[in-house]
Amino acid sequence: MTLWEKAPMEQLAASGQLRAYRHGGFWQPMDTLRDRMALDHLCEAGQGPWMTWQT
Repeated sequence: MTLWEKAPMEQLAASGQLRAYRHGGFWQPMDTLRDRMALDHLCEAGQGPWMTWQT
């Protein structure tokens, strides 16, 4: 079994192929039901920071 965070990432970094970029905007994971519910709540309330098309 290969752990994505281990060997592949280390090989990319060692060969100079790994890059990172700073993101200054909204970011929220949606990995769990709890995460999804929190994002749904923001969306339903019209308070989603990603909802830039709304005024």
